[in-house]
Amino acid sequence: MLHIVQTPAEAVSALWRHRWLAGGVLVAGSAISLQVALMQPRSFESSALIQIDNLQSVNPEGDARTSLASSAWLEQIEARLMRRDHLLQILDDYGLFSDLPATDSEKVALLRQTLRIVPVSQRAPVYGVEPAMGLLQVTAQADSAELAATLANDLAAQLVALNAEIVEQRVQETAAFYIHEETRLEQQIADVDARISDYRRRNFDVLPTGLHNRTEELLQLGVSIREIDAELVGLRRKQAATDDRGSALERQAAEELQRQISVLETQREALQARVAEIEDTARQSVTAEAELAALDRERDTLREQLVGVANRRVAAESQQRRDSSMVSDSFTLLEKAVPPDYPMSSQRKKIALGGGMLSVLAALALTLLMEMRRPVIRTAAQMERITGLRPVIDLPDTKQKNPRR
Repeated sequence: MLHIVQTPAEAVSALWRHRWLAGGVLVAGSAISLQVALMQPRSFESSALIQIDNLQSVNPEGDARTSLASSAWLEQIEARLMRRDHLLQILDDYGLFSDLPATDSEKVALLRQTLRIVPVSQRAPVYGVEPAMGLLQVTAQADSAELAATLANDLAAQLVALNAEIVEQRVQETAAFYIHEETRLEQQIADVDARISDYRRRNFDVLPTGLHNRTEELLQLGVSIREIDAELVGLRRKQAATDDRGSALERQAAEELQRQISVLETQREALQARVAEIEDTARQSVTAEAELAALDRERDTLREQLVGVANRRVAAESQQRRDSSMVSDSFTLLEKAVPPDYPMSSQRKKIALGGGMLSVLAALALTLLMEMRRPVIRTAAQMERITGLRPVIDLPDTKQKNPRR
């Protein structure tokens, strides 16, 4: 029966007919909403301001040209402040929400809603450039003005201290990184030195240092071989002139010559074998020298890396000391939070306004429902619109309010 009320005039007429019912619903709903709003606990809000100057960070590579974005830096600090164990400690220290029948997780969620860290930019945003954050507003809400100010000041002080702690932690992490690299390179250099010493010990005979005196030995061997050859030539001549079929004395002399020749030949073979051994060792020394040179190059490379790491560590420490002083001093408590003079009323206003709007909607809905229960054609326009018949005579309502008797 919604076709009964289709124009503003018909809606106003329907509201006028049911004015007492709609008014009662509106007044009752508004009164209930106001009562509920007044029953809400009073909430106070206080804020502290932190000034930010020269926000930078130290990266693990020690490059002064790169720095952590200020927004990411603040997000990291806020994440540490809002972690669960830290919020539980705040709940225990101040006894917050102790009268609420809620779990620790629910209390932590409520506390996160009452604590806010809002960065304030001091310049207009520029496309492609991160806005410079000049201030941080640390806000806390509580049931009392003093508690709200205390929470805000405590959180602001913890934020400043945590900023310095993070900077110091980054400095220590960077120093530990370079110290670890230096220790690793030193261990590798020691391992290469041990390999070189072991290789020299096992291949001393074929290394150039072991062959230093082999040239003189080779010359002496050549001289000895030539002397033996000369002696052999003389002995063989004597042997050729001796007749081994002559007298016993001549045969004895021939045998003595043969014995001497055999001894000299044996000595010559030994000397020749030594010469061959020295020459073979000289050929092996080429390969050994190449392997030893490779080990030396590996050690030199590691030493160069160690020097580079040491230089980067010194540069990083200098850069970190400079950045640490800048970052540690970048957070300054500019304005402490003070107890507010008046409580927050936004929540109560929202409840009261919401209840009033619901009361208006309920009054309108109830009025429409009453019209639907009694769908009466009251005007000529309704008669023509509903039935399609135009009334010939439209008689006004002549009923008197106080009829005569």
